[in-house]
Amino acid sequence: MSLGPEPTPSLSIGAVVGGVTASPAAWKALVVDVSRFIQPRALLIEASPRINVVYHVPGEVLTPEHVGVRTGHYSRARDLLMVQAAIVEDVSAASREVLYQLLVDAIDAAEAYSVRKARPVRLEGVRAIVASVEALWLPAQ
Repeated sequence: MSLGPEPTPSLSIGAVVGGVTASPAAWKALVVDVSRFIQPRALLIEASPRINVVYHVPGEVLTPEHVGVRTGHYSRARDLLMVQAAIVEDVSAASREVLYQLLVDAIDAAEAYSVRKARPVRLEGVRAIVASVEALWLPAQ
């Protein structure tokens, strides 16, 4: 018996991790941590577009092809935009501040994409979640 489709959160976080050594593993742990912080909040609000931020973590196997953030695939059916956020190679120590700044940049990129494509933009709730990341998750060291 199906209960229907899972709700799509207004903001979701993922990662493509390019290796298994200590540095990529530390980044992956931080991405999982921020995702766990965001997900319950993101299920409570509506947004347009919904945003999936995928952090690209460099490692010994894969290195991101880009620097900073870039928009990826947009699903009109789900009103979901993927934004890729690359962690630069010279950042050796996993850092909440780096993840947070890339998250802010990703939301800005999603908004700019929507405006450029003349699509509706309702990101106030997502920005409130990002503010809570800054206030409640970022200081926890």
